[in-house]
Amino acid sequence: MKTANREVNKQLVNFQKEIFFSNYDGTLQLRSQRGDTQIEIEFVNKLDEMVVVYWINYEGDEKEYFELQLGESKKQKTYVTHLWIVKKGKSKEPVCSIIGRVDDEQILIEASGDGSGN
Repeated sequence: MKTANREVNKQLVNFQKEIFFSNYDGTLQLRSQRGDTQIEIEFVNKLDEMVVVYWINYEGDEKEYFELQLGESKKQKTYVTHLWIVKKGKSKEPVCSIIGRVDDEQILIEASGDGSGN
């Protein structure tokens, strides 16, 4: 099972990097997909400012879920097929994007912007 989970996670990480860092012509609409594998991840703000966490819904719209001040954390139930994006509170500049993975425990929101779990 762990081998299968690692392969799924590897594919999701590659997809995550592609959607967050690549340039595209704007015709691609990113959206969460309905899923049946529920997980819980903890968002941890390590930036020196407030961030806002958004869920990308099934239509591709951003839905604000919560804010995190410096050092704050929040656990969130989600699914492995759901997309999340974290933005700086004032500038709305994207910091990281997240696709839940089956073995994620924490999402560290840091200056590197990789959104990798611990």
